Amino acid sequence: MTPLVSIVIPNKNRADLVVEALESLRAQTFPDWEALVVDDGSTDGSVAAVEAVSRQDPRVQSHRRQGEPGGNTCRNEGWKGSRGNWLMFLDSDDLLSPACLEGRLRTMEGRDDLDFGVFPHNRFLKQPGDSDLPFQIPRSDDYVSNFLAFDTPWQTCGPIWRRSALDRLEPWDPGLKKCQDLDFHIRAILFGLRFEIFPGPRFLCREGDSGSSVCRVPHGPDTFEPRERMLGRTCELLDRTGQWTARRRSVIARLHFILADLWASHGYRDRARKVWDTARARRVISRQFHLEGCIFLAVYGTPLARRTIRFLELIARPYETSHEVPFQLVRLPG
Repeated sequence: MTPLVSIVIPNKNRADLVVEALESLRAQTFPDWEALVVDDGSTDGSVAAVEAVSRQDPRVQSHRRQGEPGGNTCRNEGWKGSRGNWLMFLDSDDLLSPACLEGRLRTMEGRDDLDFGVFPHNRFLKQPGDSDLPFQIPRSDDYVSNFLAFDTPWQTCGPIWRRSALDRLEPWDPGLKKCQDLDFHIRAILFGLRFEIFPGPRFLCREGDSGSSVCRVPHGPDTFEPRERMLGRTCELLDRTGQWTARRRSVIARLHFILADLWASHGYRDRARKVWDTARARRVISRQFHLEGCIFLAVYGTPLARRTIRFLELIARPYETSHEVPFQLVRLPG
């Protein structure tokens, strides 16, 4: 019989944690599921650990990645090989509460008007219940801008996707090593998939350092190009669907500056200027802002200048939002 829910789990070097994730699935009150664990070249015995669980429970399938390395490749391969009417993407260090699948399906029952439902999570450190860190999805009239501003409204396992709707989307971007869930969820919303936010049931999201990750890569130039591609794709989709707003222009302008700053901080001054010029070409900044940014990037390029500005900003105000968001010294619109 075809399982009703497919859970796709990318994994790399998390043998103990992925077994915990699978045990949380086996403890579900709803039995009609399959789990596809796609290994991303682990060297810690993860494959053997998953295969051992699979021998105990045939609903668990062990796969090895066939394409290029990365969590998104694993997600795409698991998605392609899955059979469920509903899909979920679970990170290998997170868990499902015992009634999670049953509650999600009950909530979505009869909701043919929705392509996916989004659910909140509780956070924990090492064991569920060791930290009182509930997370409620914020109310927003523009979740695209939330994602673009790194104010992530929900996690990868937050949605349960109707397969017929999900299959209309382009796959996860295999070249994107950071901001993977941001890119995918932004595209889903702009593509017009219909969704609703629900108060429960919750899944369990592990906070802090949980070991090696399919998504953990060094922060450097090899991660900047895919993020440029993500930004360009978002702008093209906004153009094509006519969904630009003043807030989105402001956030996207800031993202261009973040990328330009990152390129400049690694010594790629020409590449930084090109990214900032692209912001002007996309008409998300004015000529004045473009000029100010060019001056800022040029002056800000030396290590001494960067250290001085960091120090002055820390004195001037608390650090804002994500650790990846640099010092907002250029006045961006909005």
